[in-house]
Amino acid sequence: MNLVFLNKYLKTVKKYFSYDDEYITGGQYFLRGLLSSFLCLILVGLIMWSVNAYKRAKSLGKSEISCRIWAVWGFLLFPMSLTQIAPLTNTIPHLYLWWSNRSLKSDYVGHNKTEYKKQEQTWSCVICNTQNEIQSNEC
Repeated sequence: MNLVFLNKYLKTVKKYFSYDDEYITGGQYFLRGLLSSFLCLILVGLIMWSVNAYKRAKSLGKSEISCRIWAVWGFLLFPMSLTQIAPLTNTIPHLYLWWSNRSLKSDYVGHNKTEYKKQEQTWSCVICNTQNEIQSNEC
């Protein structure tokens, strides 16, 4: 009985420390940020901020390199808050990650996996009703 509970607990805790493509909303980003801020006092929160920023950037559809840059920003967040430029380096990025919405439609498949589908523009011929990716005068 205890092993089942421990396994379930470890799976729950693992999601706060793994850089994966779990979809998190702005509200989840905020709540995880609060938890990370409290845990920064024992240095575990630095990693949690990094993972939090990475997952939120991934949820917004950013590229892999952009997500890694956000992860580095998340790791340096607490040390940067001790500087005089903290309102610039911390507040603006926080507001961006917290309040941004996705521009692409997404379908959720499986357990928190996200598959992104970009809508492409197609042209329809009014004579033969075929669809092409480019507009042309020929059918």
